[in-house]
Amino acid sequence: MACLDSGSCDITSASFTVEGDTWHKVTVTAKGYQPWSEDVYVTSDQTIMVLAYLDLDPNVTVVKVIIRPGGGIIWLDNSDCRANVGANSTSGSTLFKGVSEGYHPAGKSRSWEGHRSGNCAEHVHCPGDNNPGGATGDRLDPGLC
Repeated sequence: MACLDSGSCDITSASFTVEGDTWHKVTVTAKGYQPWSEDVYVTSDQTIMVLAYLDLDPNVTVVKVIIRPGGGIIWLDNSDCRANVGANSTSGSTLFKGVSEGYHPAGKSRSWEGHRSGNCAEHVHCPGDNNPGGATGDRLDPGLC
């Protein structure tokens, strides 16, 4: 959604007719992304194109990984590790926030050595349609290791 001067809004690509020889604020928002805004100066009888580049909101792009049985280590992108997920339980889960759209290597192991050697790696798909506060991605099957 694109808005001009906190008033007129339209779906992108949006076109607005404005008063010239003055500043205007363009704001663009989209679900799962951080808001973007820019001040632009428009002279009379001028057409300006404004391009907005949105950044993923790290607080709402989430992958939930479930492990059964609980315990061990879960990792995403071979770097973000979570130890003792669901320790002393029949299952456990953890959330990885700020995950970009696409495929990501993910896995689990019972020890740090397993993680370092890359055992049990599987790809988790993160769809572009983010699910704020919810779970996305695929469950890691306990049969992987």
